[in-house]
Amino acid sequence: MTYSVELSENPEKYLLGCPGKMRQHLLGQLTVLEDSPRERGRMLRGEFRGLFRIKLYHNGTQYRAIYEIYDDEITVLVLLIHKREEVYEKLKRMKISKDSLANSRNKTQKH
Repeated sequence: MTYSVELSENPEKYLLGCPGKMRQHLLGQLTVLEDSPRERGRMLRGEFRGLFRIKLYHNGTQYRAIYEIYDDEITVLVLLIHKREEVYEKLKRMKISKDSLANSRNKTQKH
């Protein structure tokens, strides 16, 4: 089964601010989620349990993509992409919860 990978508003804006080659490289790494989003990533713990993360790399810098899996729609929704050192703090500031996921889901763009 092949999942559709979609970006919510936040990662879309982040990637638009990146240089073209970097944007394409990070987006290319997200394609592995199409075939096996649970195996390719790792489930987060604590207050963000139910969300997943995948490691991304570009020119020696580590990034993380935080995502949610919707099995009923065969979709992976990427909620956040940021540098590894900052992604979890950014996630806390975004106050992502199960309630806000529904709002993010309504603001997606397919890739």
